[in-house]
Amino acid sequence: MANSLSKLSENEHIFFWFFEARNMDPTEAPLTVWINGGPGSSSMIGLFQENGPCGVDINGNVYNNPYSWSNASNMLFIDQPTQTGFSYSIPVPGYLDPTSQNIVTLPDAVCPDYAVEFGTCGTYSYPNETLTADSTKNAAPNFWKTLQGFMGAFPQYSRNSFHFSSESYGGHYGPVFNEYIEQQNEKNISGAHQIKLNTVLIGNGWYDPLIQYQGELSFVYFPCPKGKQAN
Repeated sequence: MANSLSKLSENEHIFFWFFEARNMDPTEAPLTVWINGGPGSSSMIGLFQENGPCGVDINGNVYNNPYSWSNASNMLFIDQPTQTGFSYSIPVPGYLDPTSQNIVTLPDAVCPDYAVEFGTCGTYSYPNETLTADSTKNAAPNFWKTLQGFMGAFPQYSRNSFHFSSESYGGHYGPVFNEYIEQQNEKNISGAHQIKLNTVLIGNGWYDPLIQYQGELSFVYFPCPKGKQAN
């Protein structure tokens, strides 16, 4: 298990958490990359609530997840784009305003009296939208750079290929990110890893509202058990 930050540029730091495969030699196991949807949803949600090796219960106790994907694969959970989860641009002192849910930056590391009761004073990523991706297409290069950094630092776990997995807004991330990776491979960039895409897994993918909204009514009301009416 390892977690780290990949510095992509002066003000872009991407957080990832890696877990070795449990039930096979991790140097021979496949690599699966998980990113949550959102956009802007932390992949720590997927890690601790879905397919990671452990979870945290309502009392704060850590428990083993016997159904973790890490049983059969090396797992790399990435918080992206910048300012998502533990990925940050510029670290600043601040607090989370409970009314607006906005981060309020402070001139120094002293928590003001009126904010102490909020219990949210700490270090945050500077909430400036110009320091993160403003579209799915613009988020793709940093995802590619993150994989490049991981594969360069840990070649024993990657073997230059991976399985892409996501959910929800991953219906957009999947096609756009992996098309960008294939385009980068075609350029044969000196010193860059050729990243082979093995599979794309997207759970409950969000890809086209004009099509998907049309299916919501029939999804809710049909088919009904015989003799019963849906509420």
